[in-house]
Amino acid sequence: MILKLAGNSKKVGICLHSEHKKSLEVCEFEDNDYFTILEAFLLQNQPHTCYLHVPTGVVGDKMKSLVKNCNIALVEVTKINLNGDRDGDLDRLLKKGDLKRHLAESKMEEAMKASTIIVSQCNLLADDENYKSMTISQYLIDSYMRLDNAVFAALNLLPRPGEGLRTPTSLVGFLNKCRTSVGSRRLIRWISQPLTDAAEIKARHDIVQLFSEDDIFRSTFF
Repeated sequence: MILKLAGNSKKVGICLHSEHKKSLEVCEFEDNDYFTILEAFLLQNQPHTCYLHVPTGVVGDKMKSLVKNCNIALVEVTKINLNGDRDGDLDRLLKKGDLKRHLAESKMEEAMKASTIIVSQCNLLADDENYKSMTISQYLIDSYMRLDNAVFAALNLLPRPGEGLRTPTSLVGFLNKCRTSVGSRRLIRWISQPLTDAAEIKARHDIVQLFSEDDIFRSTFF
């Protein structure tokens, strides 16, 4: 994650890396003095580690405190070359090997700088299995309702520290009847990231209804 300051403007660039899915998701946005958009992003995605490159000073310290308050491990990145062969590195990693196919992503200057941090800090180029196997896409941050720390706590959306994924004191624990860890992760994501598009919400409801009402279809998966 990276922060660019220009006057009163605070532009945040993010690259979200999933080792399991071998994916990179990028986004950037203008945030306010309280970093409310960033807070919602961190709470809703719950990354294991945040690699943070920010200017020194009050604003940078505020971002560091925010990451820590979201219970995310913080690694401060101070020395890194953001002007290296970024395109060449990504071409080596991407499945189709051509960043030019992703014009929208490549135009996000701060987000692409954040991708350089991820490639470096996660040593992606050191593992031959990553070559020609990864994907890059936009993280559509406006597709999800923004929930802050107060909402997560008041609604008991996620298990508290020390509670299991099936402990019924949280909404996730109450609803979690998933048989696989992949299913549990999907449930957590659905609850943490409420959709805002009516068509997508209806499509999700239709899928749930199909599993609920069609015994033969459901039996092919269980």
